[in-house]
Amino acid sequence: VVNGGVQCWGNNSGGQLGNFSTTESRSPVQAITAGSNATAVSVGSSFSCAIVNGGVKCWGRNENGELGNDSTVDSLVPVESIAAGSSVTALSANYRHGCAVVDGQARCWGNDDYGQLGNNRRTNSLIPVQAIPTGKKVTMVEAGDKHSCAVIAGGVQCWGDNTWGQLGNNSTTRSRIPVHAIAVNSHATAVSTGDFHSCAVVSGGVQCWGLNQSGELGNRSVTQSLIPVEAIPAGSGVTVVSAGGGHSCAVVNGGVQCWGENGQGQLGGNHTTLDSLLPVQSIPAGSSVTGVSAGGGHSCAVVNGGVRCWGHNSYGQLGNGSTTQSFSPVQTIAAGSNVTAVAAGTFHSCAVVNGGVACWGSGGSLGDNSNTDRLVPVLTIAPGSNAIALAASSFHSCAVVDSGVRCWGYNDNGQLGNNTDFQSLVPVQSIPAGSNVAGIAAGSAHSCAVVNGGVACWGSNNYGQLADANSGPFFVPEAVHIPVGPGIVSLSNTTVSFGIQALGTSSTQTVTLTNRGNGPLLITKFSGSLFFGVSHACGAVFGTGLFPGTSCSFFVSFAPTVSGVRSGEIVFTSDAVGSPHTITLSGVGIANPPSVPTEISVVPGPGKVTLIFSAPINNGGAQITSYTATCAANGQATRSATGSGSPLTVVGLVGEVSYTCSLSATNADGITSTASDARMVIPANPINIEAVLLLLLS
Repeated sequence: VVNGGVQCWGNNSGGQLGNFSTTESRSPVQAITAGSNATAVSVGSSFSCAIVNGGVKCWGRNENGELGNDSTVDSLVPVESIAAGSSVTALSANYRHGCAVVDGQARCWGNDDYGQLGNNRRTNSLIPVQAIPTGKKVTMVEAGDKHSCAVIAGGVQCWGDNTWGQLGNNSTTRSRIPVHAIAVNSHATAVSTGDFHSCAVVSGGVQCWGLNQSGELGNRSVTQSLIPVEAIPAGSGVTVVSAGGGHSCAVVNGGVQCWGENGQGQLGGNHTTLDSLLPVQSIPAGSSVTGVSAGGGHSCAVVNGGVRCWGHNSYGQLGNGSTTQSFSPVQTIAAGSNVTAVAAGTFHSCAVVNGGVACWGSGGSLGDNSNTDRLVPVLTIAPGSNAIALAASSFHSCAVVDSGVRCWGYNDNGQLGNNTDFQSLVPVQSIPAGSNVAGIAAGSAHSCAVVNGGVACWGSNNYGQLADANSGPFFVPEAVHIPVGPGIVSLSNTTVSFGIQALGTSSTQTVTLTNRGNGPLLITKFSGSLFFGVSHACGAVFGTGLFPGTSCSFFVSFAPTVSGVRSGEIVFTSDAVGSPHTITLSGVGIANPPSVPTEISVVPGPGKVTLIFSAPINNGGAQITSYTATCAANGQATRSATGSGSPLTVVGLVGEVSYTCSLSATNADGITSTASDARMVIPANPINIEAVLLLLLS
């Protein structure tokens, strides 16, 4: 960048110098003239980009959309990628793609073979697309056995394994992209993921979903639930919730309540019953409890700046110098020790103490450079290291230290995030210090962190728990695409008209619903209409949301059984603007032709024929309103008669002439039957009254 312009030099095979040439240059050439308000430049493999007047211009090779100008044509001069005045503050061009910070949001374009555009498509984009959002959208992330959840804009989204409904989206289908468990703006403040269930703090209460074989959902049942159910009512003063292996715990009004499995005493409070289907008191309210963690078979809480634990203790995970299980809380770290967080894993536990980390329990997971079990806390990270949060899983742990992440323990799936698969007995750097990390979570073989208001995950991805389309594992943190903003409803048509349709027939029309927004479109209710058959291929959408750029279809059928005008509507509600949405339906049923009249007999008379008959067997779906008799003869005028029933007399016929007569019926919809079989008849000559009188007078 020189005097508000851009100069380039070197290889120019793709036009990357921007001087309307493909000739290399060993000295600077002008790509953008001085005084153009260029403020930054970045070069990729065979293309270049610059920030100009708050927008972006690019030039050079464009086979993957590297120039971001909705084209794949190379350009030897700068073309506009992002319009001037778009508040672009940062820019980076890489091998075959580019990214920019646009009005505080990340947008990327070009090659996407490895998901580098961050929009979960793995499809090249010729224009800038929304990548991981910056800003404080994600406030918490949690990793379960093979699934993950995050608190996003007051709601909860989950991804990964869903065998037991632990994603909470009314489905058991796993998802490699975040799906809605609790809608945005629902006052969700915290979430926790157990092995096969999840729980969230919502409006000061607790809602849970997923597996429920031991009562871990807390709703007085052992029936799994694919959607959130209430464990603790809203407004109960819940601040923290933790979902463990088969039990759950929450901080309620400064105390602890737990529910679910209790085979090891993990519910605390000296409760010795096997399981509890509803919350029981573990630590009395008003005990100054600030945190709780439910592990595999034990639980721990932060109480008055110390730690108390209860439950399973075969490996010393209660930290009280013994291996004896306890049905009531025991002191692990003395009160007043400045403990700010605790995490209970499967066989070990850890706590943040004075800005450092201490752990106890099963060896190899404690980060103390040893495989020895520890029955009391040992130092993992020195005090004063700015540790603020931690997470413990089956055999590994992670901590937020100095705004970065450090992990230790097993690493067979890359869950330590240090680009290896080697176990580490001491903490290793997963995310560099100073990376603005605000939260950490550890699953059985994966880990996740809240980074810059977004989510990054690493480790095993066999069940999609990293929200990545590839199976993994991933040995370094990878950003999770959290859809931004609500969906936008786009319907192929809002009016479906079937026109006039005969009774007994059926036809079907399709309405396509497309999400034109940047985030998932969540459909919450659907209703059809009388007189019309309505079905849809949007079943999964009701739980997961319809993702940006994707579509599903409604199918509307009309099969009238009675004649007349029919109208109706399809109504569905969503989280998009304009809800509820209506599709208007209309159609007209019309009768079929009736069958011909039956039992027809023809009686000739002088100059006339009388037809006697019975009604048709089938009226076509509407009442018969009239009958028409018609008689015709060669060289003679055709005569007819119409009436509402039998008999009908056709007059004005010529005597001694052979006529063919037929009969038809018409129903209330004006539909006329085919004519009956012709009947041959010869009427007599009409009587000449005048001639008869003359004869009598003579």
